Amino acid sequence: MDFVVTNHESGNAGAVFAYEVPPNFKSQPWSKHTLLNHIQTHQFGFNSAAPGSPLVFYPSRDKRNKPWIIVSGDGSQQVHLLVPESQNPSDWQYSEHILLNTHSTVGKLAVADVDGNGYPKIFVPAYDNNEIEILTIRPSE
Repeated sequence: MDFVVTNHESGNAGAVFAYEVPPNFKSQPWSKHTLLNHIQTHQFGFNSAAPGSPLVFYPSRDKRNKPWIIVSGDGSQQVHLLVPESQNPSDWQYSEHILLNTHSTVGKLAVADVDGNGYPKIFVPAYDNNEIEILTIRPSE
């Protein structure tokens, strides 16, 4: 079991981290991995920061591979997709892909295969635009 979290900082200090939960989580150290850093806040104002919440998901029905991670940009105004660079469980390297730049505050994302075609949809609330963008993930095999 692992935790994926963000720090929600202003400027370009936003980051995404993973923590490995040790067998004895009360007394053993937790390994920390930086998955993405230097996320830039583009929307300015009171308490503006980036990124928002991360969401771990599988890009297909096959759950044997490592999951992907999407991150709500919040003040970065973007949707960040993190794709594992390998299937090795001890390799914490992820590649960043910007899926969408909304030019708006990006709220909490949702992922589901709502039409049963095997491809997850990402629902992106763009608050300042009064829109919800829907993206389909179709990974190459």
